[in-house]
Amino acid sequence: MLVIKLRDKKLMAIDSKFPLDAYRRISTEGDEARRAFATAVKGHADAISKKYIVPDEGTLDVALMFFPSEAYTTNSLQTSDNKGQPLDAYCRDQYVIAVRPILSTPIST
Repeated sequence: MLVIKLRDKKLMAIDSKFPLDAYRRISTEGDEARRAFATAVKGHADAISKKYIVPDEGTLDVALMFFPSEAYTTNSLQTSDNKGQPLDAYCRDQYVIAVRPILSTPIST
């Protein structure tokens, strides 16, 4: 977990513990692995919300969940839980925002 102190003295938490093993099992184990992955992400979002969103202690009212690549982020957030709720909606309900690295291509001249 990384905490950034902002100019207004607020703290912004960024958590980078992505359930990569659960994600990788999706391609070989199918739907059961996808459900397990959704459960893992939801549990992680719950933990981030509980641990790192504490406005009385100076945190922002949101926290960031870092995904290691754009592909993981896109595929993960399009996954739905057992109730049909997309993971991105669940995370937003917990005030957790999924973020990813953005790779830029150098401009040729």
